[in-house]
Amino acid sequence: FIGYERWEAYCEFSQNNQISQEELTIFVKGALKAEFDTYKKLPIIDDSSLKKYFINDGSAFLRIRSMLDRISNRKWIITNKLNPSCFDLIRLNIKQQNAQTIHLETEEYWYLRWFDLTDKKYTYIYNQLNSQFYILENSSKGWKIKLNYYNNDAGRYIDEDSNSDGRQGE
Repeated sequence: FIGYERWEAYCEFSQNNQISQEELTIFVKGALKAEFDTYKKLPIIDDSSLKKYFINDGSAFLRIRSMLDRISNRKWIITNKLNPSCFDLIRLNIKQQNAQTIHLETEEYWYLRWFDLTDKKYTYIYNQLNSQFYILENSSKGWKIKLNYYNNDAGRYIDEDSNSDGRQGE
């Protein structure tokens, strides 16, 4: 309890600045829903719902924004009739937490079935269960996601010819 006059003062600080597993789960599910909702609005880009959860110039926000730009340019959507696109947060583990930062690991499932408005067919299926690492920062506007890392090639495939990777739809 270095930096605190008494053990009780440290305990009070810790209790008042810790976020519970349940609160973090609700927060991350909200961030995932905000990301999914931006995909549902495509080809129109509206990232306003992300700003509640993400640091606007953080790498996590910029990665999503870049993906929105690429998909919008291709005129892909996930809102065509009977599109089964979905996501789910399977597991969340708090790895490290203090008053300024939280490190999380999650397991997430994302199924995004992209429909090409130009070709009128499914053109790309993203079907992944993956582990992700988050860094959240505490700011004057509350907790926000700064970094979200996951190891897969979704961005690379969307940059390239979508018919060359063997993941194309029907």
